[in-house]
Amino acid sequence: MGEILVGTCSWTDQELVKAGTFYPPSAKTPEERLRYYASVFPVVEVDSTYYAIPVEQTGIQWTQRVPPGFVFDVKAFRLMTLHWTEAKVLPPEERQGLWGELFMMQKVRGYRHWAPFWHSEVTRVFDFSAQSRRLEVKTAAGGQRIHHFTHRQVFAIGDEEIVVASLVLREDDSGVSLKQLIDECRTGLLGTPHFLKLERAVRQTGMEDPTTEGPVFGAAEAERQLAWFRAEYTPHFRLPEPPGVSDTRYRVDLSTAPRLDLDRLNTWLDRWVTRESPVLPVRGAKP
Repeated sequence: MGEILVGTCSWTDQELVKAGTFYPPSAKTPEERLRYYASVFPVVEVDSTYYAIPVEQTGIQWTQRVPPGFVFDVKAFRLMTLHWTEAKVLPPEERQGLWGELFMMQKVRGYRHWAPFWHSEVTRVFDFSAQSRRLEVKTAAGGQRIHHFTHRQVFAIGDEEIVVASLVLREDDSGVSLKQLIDECRTGLLGTPHFLKLERAVRQTGMEDPTTEGPVFGAAEAERQLAWFRAEYTPHFRLPEPPGVSDTRYRVDLSTAPRLDLDRLNTWLDRWVTRESPVLPVRGAKP
């Protein structure tokens, strides 16, 4: 028979705090209450994560305030459970990332070409996948070609070929909005089985409201800054994660990494073909 853990729904529940019967008078802050709570119970439900995604440092601090083996039963963010979610609580990187994916699809061979491969793997590690080929689109809006990767996104397994499409974006009120790209992609994918992928991405980024424009970036600058890299040549550890280690992340500066030249890029892209995908060369990509 498995072990049964017993706890409460939150260590900061106001009814629990106001009752004055559980926490000692010395436990006046959320940190002190968590430390005391973890000395009594082995598990707690984290309710706040349903309403907003906590910053990484917050999660780290939680784990530092409890003994080894303590369990946080984290409630899924409401967007993951298909509940209505206010756009203001979504990380801005989500919309920026969707802008980059749609822009790349638009500029490089078109929406219908990429749609069969878009968000096609169960684990969703990569933006685009087909057989042993992987494509990850990364965006940066700070003027530098610095992106965040998981170890898996730059570490190929077996005969995998991983390529990164890097976009350096600049906000521009006269540029292209995320809503414009979504509307254009909807038109392009209408009547195809891939239309639902777009609607799922729209929902996940809180873009359902037709009056919401989303981020607006300069299209000409984005196209000029589009660059391609083989993941194997990006800075990262060349070994698999050791046993017991997972979700290793990198903050990678690609400004000095060797770029994939245009001829090799087109040869690689030519292999991403289905019956509905025309073969068109990349013309605007920077070698």
